[in-house]
Amino acid sequence: MSRFRKEWWTRIGYYYAEKYEIDLVLLSKTGVLSYEVKYTEKVETTKAKITITKDDLDIEKMRIPATYILAATSKSQKVL
Repeated sequence: MSRFRKEWWTRIGYYYAEKYEIDLVLLSKTGVLSYEVKYTEKVETTKAKITITKDDLDIEKMRIPATYILAATSKSQKVL
Protein backbone atom coordinates (compact mmCIF):
# COMPACT_ATOMS: atom_id res chain seq x y z
CA MET A 1 0.00 0.00 0.00
CA SER A 2 1.45 3.38 -0.97
CA ARG A 3 0.70 6.71 0.64
CA PHE A 4 1.43 10.39 0.27
CA ARG A 5 1.43 12.05 3.68
CA LYS A 6 1.37 15.76 4.49
CA GLU A 7 -0.09 18.22 6.92
CA TRP A 8 -3.33 19.92 5.82
CA TRP A 9 -1.79 23.40 5.76
CA THR A 10 1.20 22.69 3.48
CA ARG A 11 2.11 21.42 0.02
CA ILE A 12 5.15 19.59 1.41
CA GLY A 13 5.02 15.94 2.37
CA TYR A 14 6.60 12.54 1.86
CA TYR A 15 5.70 9.34 0.02
CA TYR A 16 6.12 5.73 1.03
CA ALA A 17 5.33 2.34 -0.44
CA GLU A 18 6.13 -1.20 0.63
CA LYS A 19 9.69 -1.22 -0.76
CA TYR A 20 10.74 2.43 -0.89
CA GLU A 21 10.06 5.96 0.28
CA ILE A 22 10.69 9.47 -0.98
CA ASP A 23 11.89 11.90 1.66
CA LEU A 24 10.38 15.13 0.34
CA VAL A 25 7.52 15.76 -2.10
CA LEU A 26 6.50 19.28 -3.13
CA LEU A 27 3.15 19.88 -4.80
CA SER A 28 2.97 22.95 -7.02
CA LYS A 29 0.67 24.36 -9.68
CA THR A 30 3.09 23.15 -12.38
CA GLY A 31 3.60 19.61 -11.07
CA VAL A 32 5.22 17.46 -8.44
CA LEU A 33 8.87 17.60 -7.39
CA SER A 34 10.34 14.72 -5.42
CA TYR A 35 13.61 14.82 -3.49
CA GLU A 36 15.53 11.93 -1.96
CA VAL A 37 18.30 12.55 0.58
CA LYS A 38 21.22 10.11 0.36
CA TYR A 39 24.00 11.37 2.61
CA THR A 40 26.52 8.60 1.82
CA GLU A 41 29.72 8.26 -0.18
CA LYS A 42 28.14 5.96 -2.81
CA VAL A 43 24.65 6.86 -4.03
CA GLU A 44 22.34 4.18 -5.37
CA THR A 45 19.56 4.76 -7.90
CA THR A 46 16.45 6.41 -6.48
CA LYS A 47 12.89 6.93 -7.72
CA ALA A 48 12.94 10.65 -6.87
CA LYS A 49 13.39 13.30 -9.54
CA ILE A 50 16.22 14.97 -7.59
CA THR A 51 18.65 13.24 -5.24
CA ILE A 52 20.42 15.33 -2.59
CA THR A 53 23.82 13.73 -1.95
CA LYS A 54 26.84 14.15 0.31
CA ASP A 55 29.41 14.93 -2.41
CA ASP A 56 28.20 13.41 -5.70
CA LEU A 57 27.38 15.91 -8.46
CA ASP A 58 25.84 14.39 -11.59
CA ILE A 59 23.60 16.72 -13.59
CA GLU A 60 22.34 13.99 -15.96
CA LYS A 61 21.14 11.84 -13.04
CA MET A 62 19.94 14.92 -11.09
CA ARG A 63 22.26 14.31 -8.12
CA ILE A 64 23.14 17.50 -6.27
CA PRO A 65 25.37 17.86 -3.18
CA ALA A 66 23.65 19.14 -0.03
CA THR A 67 26.17 21.98 0.19
CA TYR A 68 24.96 23.33 -3.18
CA ILE A 69 21.34 23.26 -2.01
CA LEU A 70 22.19 25.00 1.27
CA ALA A 71 24.37 27.62 -0.45
CA ALA A 72 21.50 28.54 -2.79
CA THR A 73 18.93 28.79 0.03
CA SER A 74 18.25 32.20 1.52
CA LYS A 75 18.61 32.62 5.26
CA SER A 76 15.39 32.52 7.25
CA GLN A 77 14.29 35.83 8.74
CA LYS A 78 12.73 34.01 11.72
CA VAL A 79 14.63 33.61 14.95
CA LEU A 80 14.59 30.21 16.62
